[in-house]
Amino acid sequence: MLVYVENIDKQPLMHTSPAKARILLKTGRAKVVHTTPFTIRLTYVVANHVQPLTHGVDTGIQLRIIKRTCLLYLSRRLYAATHVAPTSEYLSTPDSSEQGSGEGW
Repeated sequence: MLVYVENIDKQPLMHTSPAKARILLKTGRAKVVHTTPFTIRLTYVVANHVQPLTHGVDTGIQLRIIKRTCLLYLSRRLYAATHVAPTSEYLSTPDSSEQGSGEGW
């Protein structure tokens, strides 16, 4: 989890860990600005050093979800096709004509 940080002039700085943010809040060196996303504002002047960031979005997650859904659907279809309930021919009782006349007994 990240805690976003603003300087005293409301300019964004680099994010920090929740533990460091907790210490800054307890000592009075920061105050809460937003709760979602959790953002604090420093109450003292700091240098505005910000590292360059690149933002990347993985758009392949939707494709993986679709593939997984299709695979689950197909596996259920295969399971249903191979695990068929017994048909009536296996459970039927023999007719009196099929039992014979009792010859051989």
